[in-house]
Amino acid sequence: MKPVTEPQPARTLRAALLSLAALGVLITPFELLILGHIRNREQLIPFALLAMAAAAIVLVLLRPNALTLRWFQVAMVLVTLGSLVGVYEHVKSNLLISVHLFHLSGIAALWDAAVNGKAPLLAPGILAQVGLLGLAYTFRHPAWAVVLQRVEARNAAGRSERRTAKS
Repeated sequence: MKPVTEPQPARTLRAALLSLAALGVLITPFELLILGHIRNREQLIPFALLAMAAAAIVLVLLRPNALTLRWFQVAMVLVTLGSLVGVYEHVKSNLLISVHLFHLSGIAALWDAAVNGKAPLLAPGILAQVGLLGLAYTFRHPAWAVVLQRVEARNAAGRSERRTAKS
């Protein structure tokens, strides 16, 4: 099997994508701590997702093969889904506070409360950013080419064996 090389611009772009994801993973816990995002167990979920993302980044840096890339993708999808759950939880929190404290009703008032409440609506988006950057890193990664070469070699060997058996 011939080694798969990647053009320099693609390598640079791939490194930049992973670096940006890693930067988000490293900085976000500090922001969460500064904001006091540790008041209950639910608020610890982003820390767990970021720890998983950090472990996945380290793993893919140390052993960039198809198996670790697949685990990395799974981790990045979970982080992205966690972001969506976070947006939902922030909207729910803002709505509950607004309805119970201020007795708001009406679509416009509730929309304003959900979007402009105490829990910032798009703050969990940093997790989606990390996850999507990580997934972009895996797009057409050279490690996938090695897997494709193996599959093609197996298929070619199978065709050859079938031809020999027919003769």
